[in-house]
Amino acid sequence: MATIAQTLSDDHKRCDALFAQCEAAVLEQRWVDAAVCHAQFCRAVDAHLTAEESVLFPAFESAVGEQAGPTQVMRQEHAQMREILEQMTQAAWQRQREAYAELGEMLLILIQQHNLKEENIVYPMCDRSLAQKVDEITARLAKLLEPE
Repeated sequence: MATIAQTLSDDHKRCDALFAQCEAAVLEQRWVDAAVCHAQFCRAVDAHLTAEESVLFPAFESAVGEQAGPTQVMRQEHAQMREILEQMTQAAWQRQREAYAELGEMLLILIQQHNLKEENIVYPMCDRSLAQKVDEITARLAKLLEPE
């Protein structure tokens, strides 16, 4: 069975690919495609963040007996991502290519930094602390991450 790190890192890649498709559609001003793609991207990111916040982080916090550590920082960054995504949604609906591109650049930087922390620190910590429950947790995560 896959590890937590593999499961969630693979989903990072899926979200990144969706984001690249959205950016291309916006830059080419294919607004119908951009709206559809952006909605898929938002759902994928929300599913990812929600899976971490509802399954992974509580299990990790319970295992280590701490709620103020790395998961708190990850939750704060999730809130920042959601805020930028909402602004991007508005830009897409209003067909504001430059605004979407600028917000996308901000989001990309935040996501890249966030994913590095998760993939190199948080996920390996979770795999170690939750070693006895990895199969159960990855199954629960995979169910929440299933694409439509």
